[in-house]
Amino acid sequence: MAKKQLQSVVELEQNRISIIRTIAVREKSYWNKAKCFCCPEDAAEFAKPLFENADKEYLVVCCLDGKSQPVSMEVVAVGMVNQCLVGMREVFKNAILSNAVSIIVFHNHPSGDSHPSSSDLEISKKLRQAGILIGIEVLDHIVLGDDEFHSIANILNWDSWKENNVIIA
Repeated sequence: MAKKQLQSVVELEQNRISIIRTIAVREKSYWNKAKCFCCPEDAAEFAKPLFENADKEYLVVCCLDGKSQPVSMEVVAVGMVNQCLVGMREVFKNAILSNAVSIIVFHNHPSGDSHPSSSDLEISKKLRQAGILIGIEVLDHIVLGDDEFHSIANILNWDSWKENNVIIA
């Protein structure tokens, strides 16, 4: 009898699973003045200060509520001078935890040229598909340069901004 009890304890040890609790930690605040994003220009203007003087590529995800107001932002990836590896899990993790309705992805080109590369366009398409699957719309992927930006949603003719004309009273 004691041997059978010992065996069941060993089995329990082998079948152990971890219980995980996720806690969001607010690192710092970024002033928004209760503004909603109604167009790529609004979003780019909001994000531009985050990328000033950046010497490598950064990918930032801005999570939005149902009124298209930012609820959280996260630096998802830090790359090199001319590339940044992006994982779908990392892009949507904070959006899920923030109960975001939609997201806007931003990244910079340290060269100053904001024209999206073919790689930028491909990752945007994949992000859009992943967002559809999990129910979080990717409104745009905005590439920032020195004095200009490009909206991949406009380049790829996404209808996200047309549907997003929310006015806050």
